[in-house]
Amino acid sequence: MSDITWIQHRTEGQFFERKSCYDRSTGAMKRRKPGEVARDIAETLAAMANADGGTLVVGVEDDGTPTGYDYPEDRLTLLYHAGQNLVTPSLHPRITQATLDGIPVLLYEIDWSSDIHRLTDGRYLLRVGDKNLPFSAHDITAMK
Repeated sequence: MSDITWIQHRTEGQFFERKSCYDRSTGAMKRRKPGEVARDIAETLAAMANADGGTLVVGVEDDGTPTGYDYPEDRLTLLYHAGQNLVTPSLHPRITQATLDGIPVLLYEIDWSSDIHRLTDGRYLLRVGDKNLPFSAHDITAMK
């Protein structure tokens, strides 16, 4: 297996994003619902495909600490298929299961797309720096 420790040290930006499966807003680490994580995945993949592509890693905190994902297999399906189920036209990222410090993580790689991708909730997003920002389909088309 290849060395993926680079994801711990790389700065989030235009082509790279980390997503956690845990909520730490209350100070305690609480597992997020898989549907929430799937929406985050879909948003980032759509924004990256509408821009210049990129890599999303799921199961790593913003500071690079791996915390993994702890969902039953039937719930993991939501994460694996977020690009198909929550984005139109659907996205088919390359997904790699890997381990970082012995903790399972998911790497999603998405290329730039000539299509304009919309979330199923009707929003269009574009990756700008380290943010997924709302844009109109017309503006995304003009930039492409």
